[in-house]
Amino acid sequence: MAETGFTIDFKDFDKNFERIVKSAIPAAGARGLKKGAAFLLRDAILETPTVPKKLGNLRRTQQVNEPEIKHGDVSVEAGFAADYAAKMHEAPSSFNFTEPGSGPKYLEKKLINNKEKYMKITADQILNESK
Repeated sequence: MAETGFTIDFKDFDKNFERIVKSAIPAAGARGLKKGAAFLLRDAILETPTVPKKLGNLRRTQQVNEPEIKHGDVSVEAGFAADYAAKMHEAPSSFNFTEPGSGPKYLEKKLINNKEKYMKITADQILNESK
């Protein structure tokens, strides 16, 4: 009677799996988060409430920092760097914004309303890099 079956050698898999989990996936996630953060700033300028524009200086200070990977956690800082950015973001709703559609919480509301979009951007980046 003939023997059937096969043997799988997982040595290379085991060696590479740890590298993938500890390095490749977080790195791809970091690139995805950075891309998602750029979309957040874009949305803050284009979707109401928009970033105030009186002189345009606030909008020109948009920045997305390089992502950080620490102990498997990935984070990215993004926002507007003008000295008054936080003051405008936290302004009371009664504040007289000069541009129609602009208003407070221009970042926070995008994070709440578009979180699925930003998560998908990150997930798609990881998926595309794994192909």
